[in-house]
Amino acid sequence: MSKQEQRELELNRGIKTKEHSRIVGLFDIDGTLTNGFAIFSFAEYLLSKNLFDAGSWELMQADFKKYQISNKDHGDYERFAINLVIHYARGLKGRSTIKIDTEAELFSEKVRKGEITDYVVLDFSPALVQMINNIGETIAISGSPYEVLLPIVRDLGFRELRATKMKISEGRFTGEPEINMALDTTKEQVVRESITGVDVSRSFAFGDSIHDLPILEAVENRFVLGDNSSLQDFAIKNGWGVYKNGVGVNDVVASRIKKLFE
Repeated sequence: MSKQEQRELELNRGIKTKEHSRIVGLFDIDGTLTNGFAIFSFAEYLLSKNLFDAGSWELMQADFKKYQISNKDHGDYERFAINLVIHYARGLKGRSTIKIDTEAELFSEKVRKGEITDYVVLDFSPALVQMINNIGETIAISGSPYEVLLPIVRDLGFRELRATKMKISEGRFTGEPEINMALDTTKEQVVRESITGVDVSRSFAFGDSIHDLPILEAVENRFVLGDNSSLQDFAIKNGWGVYKNGVGVNDVVASRIKKLFE
């Protein structure tokens, strides 16, 4: 190799290091760091406060039941994800964003105290998020609504939240979705944006369902949590780390970090 070629190689290496120096941790939330689904638990909580339309709540429950008895293929999931978010959005129609945000804070406080029985942050989650914060940027990516997840992921220490959003006009919910992060295509787009300039070889991802593959496949340190057998079988075949319900994941992640960053 000539001296000129060596210089060009060193320059290219320097550029690559500079442009791909970000470290990220991409996290699904529901089912990964928690038991339960925030979109359902929060809608039910708001209903108890007379802040959610009862008919919309019934439609959300019907959406879930219909999906449970379906083949659960891609088309079934997409219809479920679209309808569920539409019905959640309609449930909030006309409500003040300030009032809903206040209730989201109160809901989060009840989650912290263990008073929401069907939505529980798992014990290992805060320490796992903190470990990744120590080496890079933590990004929560979820199909559940932004307004309910914001105080929850803030408490966990996340730096950024990308979640489903509702349209707002003049301080009130319009009853229509703006961004549906439950859809695989939307999640893929957000993940692409999130890993711009990222060192994928030293970044981490955590998920619990097949619909988290856009997150898990984006980087090289992939950890499958939750209890979804389909994803876990897929992960085992591909040599990914599988930690049912997060058991043992913190020790393994700590060891991986030590290996990658020492």
